[in-house]
Amino acid sequence: MNPSEVMQDTKPSSRRASVTREPIRGSATDFDNLLWRLAARAQSSTGNGTLIAMTSCCRKSGVSTAIANLAIKASINHLGPVLLIDANLHAPRQHKTFRQKGVQGLADVLIGGLSPAEATHETNIPELNIMPLGSKESFFQSRVEPRMFQEVCVWAKLHFATIFLDLPPIDELHHALMLARQADTCVVAIKSESVRREHAKSMIDQLDEDGIRVDGCILTRKRSYTPAWIRRFF
Repeated sequence: MNPSEVMQDTKPSSRRASVTREPIRGSATDFDNLLWRLAARAQSSTGNGTLIAMTSCCRKSGVSTAIANLAIKASINHLGPVLLIDANLHAPRQHKTFRQKGVQGLADVLIGGLSPAEATHETNIPELNIMPLGSKESFFQSRVEPRMFQEVCVWAKLHFATIFLDLPPIDELHHALMLARQADTCVVAIKSESVRREHAKSMIDQLDEDGIRVDGCILTRKRSYTPAWIRRFF
């Protein structure tokens, strides 16, 4: 979709976010491979944008870092315009990564006080926009209508080619479950040496029962037991 075709009142906020540092960790090739596999599996024939979600089996599994990497890669690989939505209602991080502290975002849209366009902000990466969580305190103090979750995703798919959804852990999805159900594909991040296989399988089965399409898992925070001075030779 050509961004110039978007109506004036549907454009993202003009406030431009800058990234503290490009949050790439690990092999860039790994992120490229994951991105193209997800995009291929989730490709829709409707002509609307593709929504890719990521959750985890436990906290501090690196979901926010990994999905920010994927969003950056998507914009670099011309899969834009790209939108990154921070839906981690308990531990949001994207506002810090992209220097958007204190701005309104997803929570403000869900409580009906803001349009999705007003909650979306440009970054200094071409064709990459973010919708930070925003006022989570107001969200938990308000009554949110279920239809609002679907409306956010419908709007995002109409105005962006690729959308990434940063979700909380599976057992903490709660309200975010309604957003996760709108995703075309979902990836589960499994923290290395922190989750037993049986536990991970039961949690992924739960997503399936909840109507969330899971297309794979990624291993995060993998430790290297090779001394750094040896790794430098390879």
